[in-house]
Amino acid sequence: MEYGRLSRCLTRSTDDIQPLNFVLNVLPIMRQQGSGCIINIASRAGTVTVPFLASYSTSKAALIKLTECIQKDLDTDGVGDKIQVYACHPGAVQSDLSRRKLSPCLIEYR
Repeated sequence: MEYGRLSRCLTRSTDDIQPLNFVLNVLPIMRQQGSGCIINIASRAGTVTVPFLASYSTSKAALIKLTECIQKDLDTDGVGDKIQVYACHPGAVQSDLSRRKLSPCLIEYR
C-alpha cells in the first residue's frame, strides 16, 4: 500500500467523530423544542464495496450505522416520531474529476 492511500486513513476519525459531535450538540435543543430533523450525507460507497476507497467507504458506512443507532435510541426514548435522523446515500456522479481521479473504480459501481 502506498503512503498516500494509508495517510487518508489517518483522517478517518474526523469523518466519524464530527457528525457525532454535531448530533450531541443539537439533540438537546431538539429535545427542548420537541422536534427536529437531522440529515447526514453519507455515500453509496458506504453500502457497497468500492476498490481503493476503503477509508472513505468505511467512514460512510460508519455514518450510516451511527444514523440508524441514533434513530433507534430516539425511538426507544419515545421521541423518535418527533425527532427524525436520516442518512442520504448519493451515488457517484460522472464529472471531469471522477473520470480523472476515480475512474473506473467508482463509475462501474454506480
